[in-house]
Amino acid sequence: MPLTQSQIADVPGGAFNVDEDEIDAPFAVAPIPAQYDGDGGHTQENVGKIIARCRQEGVPPVDYLQQFNSAPPRKTKLSSMKRLFDTKNSRDALRLLSDRRFITIDDDFKLNPTGELDMLMHMSGHFLDYVMYMGNRRGLDAALPNINVNHTMEFRLNLNMTHRLWPTSNTGDLPFIPTGRMMCIGSRMQENIWLAMVPKTILERNCTERVHLNSDTLDAPTSAMTREHSLMITMFFAHILHSMRFQDVHCIEKYPELTTHGVKHSTNILNASCTVAQMDACLICMGYANMQLALMLSSSCAMFRMLHIAFRNLWKNWVRQAPELWKRDQFLLDNYPVALTMRYGQNQDLRRSSNSTQVERENWNKDHDYEHVMLFSFSLASHINFSVVHEWANVPPEVILAREGNVFTAPPGHHGRQEIEDLENYDLLDEDGKEIPIYTAEGYMVLRRAPPNNRSTSGGAFLDLTKAPTLFVLEDAEEDFNIRAVPCYLYPLAFTKTLGNMQADGLIHSFQQQLPLINRNLSTHLAGHDEDDNDSLFGDMNDNHNPMDGQPILQGLRCQAYNSLSHRVCERIKFHSVQLGRITAAVSGCTATGVSAVSKWERCLQECEFMLPHEQFHVKVTGGSQPQSMRFENTYRLEVSAMMPEDKNGSVVYDRVITPLLRTWMHPDVQRSVRQVLVPLAADVVPGIFEWTTYPITCFLQLSWDNLLPQLQQPDVSIDPHVIEIISVFERVLNYAHTGAAHVLIRALMDRTWTSLGLMFDGFPCVWGRFLNHDELVRNNIRIYSEQWPLDTSTQRPITSSRRVQELTYGCKHYESYIARFTILHAMKNLPQHVYVDVGDPCKRLACFAAEVGLRVYIEDVKHLVSEAVSKELRDLFLDEDDQINAELIRNRDLALQRWCDSMNPLSYTESTLMDLIRAVSDHRDEDPHLRDPQLGTQTLSFFVGKIITVCKQGNTRRQPPFIQDGKALPVLKMTIAEIRQAALSARVPADSISSFTSHAFILACKKLKINHIPWVHPRDRGAGAPSTYISHKVWLSVGAAEPPPVADAVGYRTPEETSRALVRKSSQRLIAGDPSGAWSALQVKLLHFHTVLHKAVLPLECSMANVNIPKTSPDYISSMYHWVLQNFDMTKPIHFLALFASTAFSGLLPAIHSPSDHSLLNRHSEDSRMQYIRSLPWIEKNRKGSTDPSPFIFMFTAYILGFYETSSPVGERIRKAECLRKWLDKNSAKGMTLLSLCRFGLASPRNNGVFHAGQWGKDVIALLDSTLAGKRDAVVEYLRSSPEYGAFDAIQYLAGSTTAMALVENGSGYVKARPMAQASGSSSNSASAKRMVNIFTEDDDISTSADATAVTCTGPYKRPRLS
Repeated sequence: MPLTQSQIADVPGGAFNVDEDEIDAPFAVAPIPAQYDGDGGHTQENVGKIIARCRQEGVPPVDYLQQFNSAPPRKTKLSSMKRLFDTKNSRDALRLLSDRRFITIDDDFKLNPTGELDMLMHMSGHFLDYVMYMGNRRGLDAALPNINVNHTMEFRLNLNMTHRLWPTSNTGDLPFIPTGRMMCIGSRMQENIWLAMVPKTILERNCTERVHLNSDTLDAPTSAMTREHSLMITMFFAHILHSMRFQDVHCIEKYPELTTHGVKHSTNILNASCTVAQMDACLICMGYANMQLALMLSSSCAMFRMLHIAFRNLWKNWVRQAPELWKRDQFLLDNYPVALTMRYGQNQDLRRSSNSTQVERENWNKDHDYEHVMLFSFSLASHINFSVVHEWANVPPEVILAREGNVFTAPPGHHGRQEIEDLENYDLLDEDGKEIPIYTAEGYMVLRRAPPNNRSTSGGAFLDLTKAPTLFVLEDAEEDFNIRAVPCYLYPLAFTKTLGNMQADGLIHSFQQQLPLINRNLSTHLAGHDEDDNDSLFGDMNDNHNPMDGQPILQGLRCQAYNSLSHRVCERIKFHSVQLGRITAAVSGCTATGVSAVSKWERCLQECEFMLPHEQFHVKVTGGSQPQSMRFENTYRLEVSAMMPEDKNGSVVYDRVITPLLRTWMHPDVQRSVRQVLVPLAADVVPGIFEWTTYPITCFLQLSWDNLLPQLQQPDVSIDPHVIEIISVFERVLNYAHTGAAHVLIRALMDRTWTSLGLMFDGFPCVWGRFLNHDELVRNNIRIYSEQWPLDTSTQRPITSSRRVQELTYGCKHYESYIARFTILHAMKNLPQHVYVDVGDPCKRLACFAAEVGLRVYIEDVKHLVSEAVSKELRDLFLDEDDQINAELIRNRDLALQRWCDSMNPLSYTESTLMDLIRAVSDHRDEDPHLRDPQLGTQTLSFFVGKIITVCKQGNTRRQPPFIQDGKALPVLKMTIAEIRQAALSARVPADSISSFTSHAFILACKKLKINHIPWVHPRDRGAGAPSTYISHKVWLSVGAAEPPPVADAVGYRTPEETSRALVRKSSQRLIAGDPSGAWSALQVKLLHFHTVLHKAVLPLECSMANVNIPKTSPDYISSMYHWVLQNFDMTKPIHFLALFASTAFSGLLPAIHSPSDHSLLNRHSEDSRMQYIRSLPWIEKNRKGSTDPSPFIFMFTAYILGFYETSSPVGERIRKAECLRKWLDKNSAKGMTLLSLCRFGLASPRNNGVFHAGQWGKDVIALLDSTLAGKRDAVVEYLRSSPEYGAFDAIQYLAGSTTAMALVENGSGYVKARPMAQASGSSSNSASAKRMVNIFTEDDDISTSADATAVTCTGPYKRPRLS
């Protein structure tokens, strides 16, 4: 199950508390340790499909799968694996990993493979493994014993275990969903006592309606009660004990503030000083060290009953008097506290001998008072052994009759069934020498002979996984269909693929068929019928008949079958050592920081130095008398509430439930179905097969450890992450060999290395030669091909296998530092080609990439800070908010928070992103929502980067701004800076330049990530004291330019949501507009407000690849040209500025962006006269697709212009090399962008009339000089700055002529605003232009010249600047 924040220990690094030493859940066939949980593994369903020879559907035809499928698997005998292990031939064992293989079991390892010997399948013991009791009313009924005096019974009340979670495997045992309802409050002997807040409706409904009622769900991350709810229950217990006048327990205030401090201030139940007081009925011991209150009953159980009675009597009044704040979420009002007890792992013997039956019955009767128990869940485990019998001894008939009573020739319901009157003379064997079976009245088989001591050879067994699903196939299912009654999950062991364990969500079908008969016996009194002495438990009745109304009293919940050796190697702990990734923890912890993390690493190192995990396993399974029998474990639920009152006691449960269930294993149908799915193995094969088959894996782990140990013993060492990950992969493979749990196989990494593919499809692991050099491996050298390592496509981080091990051992911060270093080191060898392509120096490219890796962790810290703080604020506000309008605004804040967290660059000044941030962090009731100013002025990126480098250089570990409390970025960026410095030294960067080299790399990374502002500390008060280092989510420091004047917003009536959005927009626009790297939109600015973006250093939002449609058949240089513009645009270059300005004007002309095609009457030969004619041409519209949306034209026309001027661009290089540009020209001319368009905007000079046709660059049209372009840029800028209202009109008139300027005015899109005199003159001029277009330019050509002259003289007092 996923871990929550409540399970994180309060230690440096945020390491997790993972309890691996005590069993706190029922034994599972293949438990997943937290170290291997949640990493995207295979599913157990896929294992079953592959075992059944059903390949997964929809497998993508990727290279590694094709290569895997083309490699044929080879057969390897188990005897060969044993020989390698016995001779310690590690070289040949490692060689096995290079090919696909499958293991076959030799006959020598099977028990009686030929069937010639007598083989007996027999039950070798029954055990009680798990019990769970739940009361049927509020109170502690489930923990009450059925006695008043017991000198050994002990109850412990411990209210400091609120973090403990209810086992997920037991969720289905409850009639409610336990999420947010469970609290462990202590223990009763060996049973844990839990308090569940059960919905009142559950307790009010009858038995049949309660079963699996899972509709009432609380909003909580786990089964544990929330902090506030658990403190409420703690205060209720304090109130009870105070009312009972227990010494040293007091309760000053019944309803304090719901914080740990508030509760401790009100009562000493959590932190009382050490006292021991002897009382009449109990001993109270309250210790601060272990923080528990124990009620240890020394003479009677009366005191615990008094606690139970007080619990029941005081609850209602205590809830009624509770403040409304405590009851606002209805938790106390809608639920009742009900005790549950649970015990697991005791493996208690049942019916070991006939002499123990009476003692067991008495113990069951005393253990629990069933009067107010709702349900009782329990697990019964039965061991099945196989023995080859060398000699038989007959059981005397009188012994059989005395023990079983009357015996019969067949089970009940069988035709021809007769009672055997003379058992002594009844034939023992048939003609084939097989024993003739006889049966009891209930239908159980009776053994008539048994092997005497030392006259049989026992072995072990595994399930045949190819047949195991047949245990759950319905008897009446059609032969062509594999219809299972319940889901069944298969767990192959020891790399055999077809031998192993099994789990199912129900009982095997032959066993399930017997439950109605047990239920009939239980429900006889419930139905009001008299018992029929002639009707046996398995009497002559229709098995499909159910005499009960509703659900049966006894139900089978689930079952599992596994070899008992698994229970042996981890009997008292959750997992044995080969499951936990100990070697991975030892080799990855050498870079741990902090006292706690370093201490853990030293312990891991010492543990592995003493004995590696597989060596510990060897010690456990070495020697004789190892358990090897198959253990079938069934879990049941008994609805005690449905039983008659006189039957609600332990004796009836033992006699009518436990005993019949155990004897059912002797039913012939059950024996027959189980026998056919078991594979008997010779003695000691079961413990040996794990070591023989895993020997290649343990050889690799031993080799890795031996090679790395000398390095680990040196100070300040770090291990290659590729080696750490391959070790982790092999430890996961070893885990799979012992458990068969496919979830530990990480698909993203282990499929590509072939390890998991080999395990899934062949049973045996292999490693693809593209990842590991097998020739070097057999020479005891580990060489990994890092270039083949798979990367996460979204983050470009290498995919890892060790994440959970490192996080749970050393903390999340440690792993973040590790994965950042892994990413950087991997990039050093395999730097992606698409990152920082505009940076020429390879070392600088790597430094920028490394800086980006570290900064991304910082951004995640910022997102976590904002998300946690705002979410907590919104939860509290939402519970208190009654006004629907304000409640809607709260929800809108939450949606804004989600959008901001999901944005690509959350620290950017992109308007939508910034609006979402302001909306999320600002109080929705504020009239002017905004981000608070830290009163440091506007800073630069250099300030931000300098702070990072300064803090990371310091010797102490004290966090300072800009690093966030409890964040992960500080250790990551320390490591990042160290790696950048090391790379710079390796590249021979001068020592005195490394600091600036590092800073510049970080600044470039900040620009790519669009970091425009960062969270900061609150402004320092005037009072004395050190400045705060606590980063606030409400205070943000700008690292761009000063903010511009506020933009006026529309006034008028708005809804509360519209008003809030408008205020947020104003605040965000103020911040964005002043930052040179802040996002901006050319379509919003247009030409009218272009003077407000003259300081911008970035392209507008419209310049995006999303706005360019490039056919797949287009040559690569076309796409490269647009990418070049995005990476190399420089607003300080005149042609870049003019291209963007002209493109913005060009988009404003839409859809009239074309020039007339008929120029037959043109009779101008000089360049000046030709240029005057071009400037006077009208803009016309043509019916072309894609000429309505202006966004693409800004980017496309900019790229078109720069392609001719920038010789280093992809288009410029082709022009320089005289290569064909036909595709480029055709693409742009279709959109109206031609060489004539360049001339019309004054950005090129026409040399001849070829400009009006398919002109050529450099021949018909030539570029302007750099000095000319610079002069034009200066003139345009001066026009824009000279008049905010009319400057844009003047600038475009100067650049492209009055015809173009007036066309923009008349387009009505607000791109420019014409001067009044120009408007009047321009109207007639434009009308004349229209007439010329109709008459195909029949008027005198001087009109264009005079119009141009008129426009110049009518522009008012602003004179055209002199061109340099």
